[in-house]
Amino acid sequence: MKQRLIIISCALALFACSSSEIKPDASLLGYDFFPLAKGQYSIYQVSETSYLATGEVVNDNYQLLEEIHDSFLTAEDSTYVIYRFRRNTSDDEWTFINTWQARRTPLQAIVIEGNTPFIKISFPLKAGKVWNGNGLNTNEPDEYKMDSVYFSYINEADQQFDNTVTVIQSDNQDFIVKQDKRFEIYAQNIGLVYARKLILVYCSENDCLGQQLIDTGLDYSQTLIEYGEN
Repeated sequence: MKQRLIIISCALALFACSSSEIKPDASLLGYDFFPLAKGQYSIYQVSETSYLATGEVVNDNYQLLEEIHDSFLTAEDSTYVIYRFRRNTSDDEWTFINTWQARRTPLQAIVIEGNTPFIKISFPLKAGKVWNGNGLNTNEPDEYKMDSVYFSYINEADQQFDNTVTVIQSDNQDFIVKQDKRFEIYAQNIGLVYARKLILVYCSENDCLGQQLIDTGLDYSQTLIEYGEN
């Protein structure tokens, strides 16, 4: 009888251990490369050149502020509301642009730009990992690839970020019809520190094919210059 009680007690102990919830290590999965908290803000220096169909080239340099103002619960996770502002120089007042949203699931970091969600990061972090950045919207599939995981990165302002991950959104270097180079760099415990977009559509008529004459396009860079929490 005593032996039977010992066996039952051990079985119950094993069941309790196996059925208890084991929370994943957020640092191992890479969640800290996409932190989300109310009051969190980032200021970027933006350089933007637009090539219009009229032939006009428009250059714009400004500062961009993204700040998490609020959050709300959904059925699965928390969604954070990001207010976005711009100013020409640090001496100017901020002017409101629009509102974005962001959320993080156990497997994805998602940014809703306007009304369009993009899967920015796929968890856990792994070099060479590939996913569809448009997997939550109706756009054509867009293959993202994770590169340079836990690499050090130094930006144009000589700021060093010890642990970063680069997400290559497109690396199409077609100099005949359309060049499409897009990537973003995320730093541990900070989030987005650099974004680059170079999308150029070249003239493809018979008299200009292969001459790299730009019909339309965008040359955009976004560099983090300040971050923190209010």
